[in-house]
Amino acid sequence: MKALSLWQPWASMIFEFDHLGVPIKPDETRGWPTKVRGRVAIHASKRDDREIRSRYGLRLAPYGLRWSQFSFGSVIGTVEIVDCVPTHEIAVKREDWQLIWGDYRILGDDGKRRFAFVLRDPVKLQIPVPWTGRQGFFNVPDEVIRAAGGKI
Repeated sequence: MKALSLWQPWASMIFEFDHLGVPIKPDETRGWPTKVRGRVAIHASKRDDREIRSRYGLRLAPYGLRWSQFSFGSVIGTVEIVDCVPTHEIAVKREDWQLIWGDYRILGDDGKRRFAFVLRDPVKLQIPVPWTGRQGFFNVPDEVIRAAGGKI
């Protein structure tokens, strides 16, 4: 299965919902497009950044989350990528509280267009699986995901 690595708390927020069952992070925003569609594994990188902790820590409280709950350096779940669109096209369909979990600017710092991988059906693993992440998409064996109670 293809996998994608994200920093925390963005990786875990894919698997969280508001009180009405609406996904908190319905998109993964990147500075490059993808043709990958279908179910992919989400990997939480090892990076545990102090500045990110302080800036996003308070944003976790309304969801009953704490930084200590997050896994690092592990595959934490799977989700379907159903589309890839320019960020400005999808941003108008998102609530303000969803937009804080992605970079929806039209252009990145490098002057290139930004894209949103539109996500659906997130399923958190019963047990996070320690794994080494990589940039871009990389492979994790299906049996590893299955053994942790994941959806393929």
